[in-house]
Amino acid sequence: MIIFFNKRLNKSMENLQKLREEANGVCADLNSYLMSEFGCEAPLAYITGHRINNICAYTEDFDIYLACRPVRRAGWDENILVIARIGFKKQRVGNGTTFLRFLVRISDKYGYERIGIECATNEQIVGFAKKYGFECYEKEGDWIASVDNLKQLLEL
Repeated sequence: MIIFFNKRLNKSMENLQKLREEANGVCADLNSYLMSEFGCEAPLAYITGHRINNICAYTEDFDIYLACRPVRRAGWDENILVIARIGFKKQRVGNGTTFLRFLVRISDKYGYERIGIECATNEQIVGFAKKYGFECYEKEGDWIASVDNLKQLLEL
């Protein structure tokens, strides 16, 4: 019994370490994207203090919050990257589309099969989700799309 528990604990610790490394990689990629796309002079994205898989980046030009493989109790499947919050000061100039292209490109690197949008309740985000083929997912306001479908729609 103790050996079985130790194996489960070790496996759990390995999974947490892999998730932490993955989130650090996504965070670094997001910083590169933000620096090139918005001219940020320093990395702004960071792993939030309370979750090892949540990444936040905020300035007056953008507000981004991502969840890498959120826990199942949050209602999402495995192999998903979730946009928990997104906003851009300048709207209707392609920032959302460019950001979605970035997420699709890094999805192959980290093995994400789907991208989700969490709690999309305003007309602009819902319109954006529908435009790119996202479909309603379980909870009201949650949307999901396969990376493969997004690649086709974004011509990547």
